Amino acid sequence: MQDIFVLAQLDFKHTGFFVEFGPANGVHFSNTYSLEKTFGWNGILAKPFTLHYQELMRNRNCHIENICVGALPGRL
Repeated sequence: MQDIFVLAQLDFKHTGFFVEFGPANGVHFSNTYSLEKTFGWNGILAKPFTLHYQELMRNRNCHIENICVGALPGRL
């Protein structure tokens, strides 16, 4: 429901930009699916695990990175 919260805070804005970490298959448990598909937003999905990766590629049109996002060792 984070997408609904964001939309409500931004007056149901169209054509925004998002970054999502761990979008699962891009539909279920994704916080940005409706932003992209209904409101025309674009963004980046970071999906470090291969589980659901091919399904994610089929389900979404935004930029998808198969990487883990985090601090470098020894740095914050």
